[in-house]
Amino acid sequence: MPRLAEFETSQPKDLVMSVGGSVMNDKVDPVHFNCDFIDSFVAFCKRHIKDKSIVAVVGGGHLARVRIDDMRCTGVKNETRLDQAGIQVTWFNANQLKTIIDENGIPARSYEFGKPVFAGVVYTRGGDKPGVTTDKVAVDVAIELKAGTVINIASVPGLYPVNPSGGLDTAKIIPELTFSEYLAMFPGAHKAGENIPFDRTAAETADKNGITVILIGENFENIENCLSGKAFIGTVIRPTPKATETVPADVAVSPEPVS
Repeated sequence: MPRLAEFETSQPKDLVMSVGGSVMNDKVDPVHFNCDFIDSFVAFCKRHIKDKSIVAVVGGGHLARVRIDDMRCTGVKNETRLDQAGIQVTWFNANQLKTIIDENGIPARSYEFGKPVFAGVVYTRGGDKPGVTTDKVAVDVAIELKAGTVINIASVPGLYPVNPSGGLDTAKIIPELTFSEYLAMFPGAHKAGENIPFDRTAAETADKNGITVILIGENFENIENCLSGKAFIGTVIRPTPKATETVPADVAVSPEPVS
């Protein structure tokens, strides 16, 4: 299992999270919210908000994909317009989450680029523009706040390796890899409603700006372990070393996936 030694010695003052719409939706009936997850997220915010800001960029998940498919069924073929339909769902999720957090006694606001952020406040926002997902927005937030890490919370606990038959080996999780290795696993271009672990453009942008991305599931005890510098279940995607750089021993990519 990976471990973030940098979190063991220094806690970020701004915690940037990409919250997948899949974890916001109920597992049985995705039209409804996953109230258990939201309750856990609110409790997490209460524990961590005293000395830092939390920025949650929220995805559209199943509901966004349903809306995009509905649009396709009615004859809409323009990818930009289809993306815009999904973006509207991300903002619905983000604004609803902001209301819930605020109702639970935690100051909550919409995140606006170019505006200052303050410790003790949770900020939420949805998508930005067609062509990229909310993962890219989270990376852009991290760049603006000079945060070195984005925590990507999804319904799966990490990145699964590909087995010889071409499918995913869900019995294992890749502990660490570089962005170049990650992008080689997901060739192609963005398509509205596409569901991959982390947006390609977001990965490329994070790589160029030295930002580490953590792919992690929705278990908050596991997330707490990650933030405490302890071993956790998940996948660490680190910036690709330059040709003249060597990878330090404590952050080297593990050669084999671990269970």
